[in-house]
Amino acid sequence: PVYSTSMKRERDEKSVPGSRKRTKEDDSYYFESYSHLDIHEEMIRDKARTETYRKAMKLNPSDFTDKIVLDVGCGTGILSIFAVQAGAKHVYAVDACGVVDAAQSLVTHNQLADKITVIKGKVEEITLPVDKVDVIISEWMGYFLVYESMLESVFYARDKWLKEGGKMYPSQAHIWLSPFSNDAFYKDRIYFWNKMYGIDFTPLQVHAKKTVFLEPQIEYVPIEGEISFPTKAFTIDLEKDKYEDIKSFSMSLNTKTITKCNMHGIMGYFSVDFVGTDKTVTLSTSPSSSNTHWYQTLFFFEDAIPVGLDSPVTAKLDVSPLESNPRCLQVELECTVEDTQVRRSYEFK
Repeated sequence: PVYSTSMKRERDEKSVPGSRKRTKEDDSYYFESYSHLDIHEEMIRDKARTETYRKAMKLNPSDFTDKIVLDVGCGTGILSIFAVQAGAKHVYAVDACGVVDAAQSLVTHNQLADKITVIKGKVEEITLPVDKVDVIISEWMGYFLVYESMLESVFYARDKWLKEGGKMYPSQAHIWLSPFSNDAFYKDRIYFWNKMYGIDFTPLQVHAKKTVFLEPQIEYVPIEGEISFPTKAFTIDLEKDKYEDIKSFSMSLNTKTITKCNMHGIMGYFSVDFVGTDKTVTLSTSPSSSNTHWYQTLFFFEDAIPVGLDSPVTAKLDVSPLESNPRCLQVELECTVEDTQVRRSYEFK
């Protein structure tokens, strides 16, 4: 690729953090989860995501008119159809999930079978009837950009099939960091353990702090919850970078708060740029942009730290794939807020 009632379905199907044990050898859960149509429903309902992809292709006729396009992880085939609408000569739509049957139905029903060839299989294992393509499109991004993402497969497709000078859509991706405040969520998860049913549950608040926030939280943060100007902390160049060079990375944050509040941790979100020949179009998942099914990713501290205007905040995040499953992440956080130091480990699985 997510907290409203309807979107919980997607989180459950995708087995978001902590919901299922997975191993490096068994990747079937990933493809099985995307075989369910309701996940694709949620993605298509995400208008910010879907309209941005359509706009990026529509506004760049130089990149699509009479071009051969490869759609990696095509899902329902919607991006392939957008490419044809933008003038593509032919699109090869590839997906290893069972949803390709739905994609074929959609392509046939819309009378595009002569323009779109749907291929079922992993991109690393299929054969294309062409040697090279002009453009690769893919919606590969996961939570926090790289959680459960299919970036490695996108790079494989690029290195094998993209012609020299070809275009990647999107072509750049960025992770942004900032401190955040979210009193309502913190109180709901921690101070829920209070007096109720004639029992004093307050001793469990200590246990909640140590367990609830072991994993990043996937939530919407209101604009006022982002308590500094964001920092662009990490960039992936889809046209040049190698997967081995970016699968593990470090990010730094050095900023000052812009309001007086309780700081609850460090927030991460991403943006991607479609750098076309004619126009550049950007999709952002920031709190100040339209809500998306990616939400924001919150790395909570155990305890909130009071901050004022211009309180200094520095942080370092080391991100790497879990050894047990490369689609999952290990995140190590070191943060200093004025004179308070925080060191935390998170497993994003």
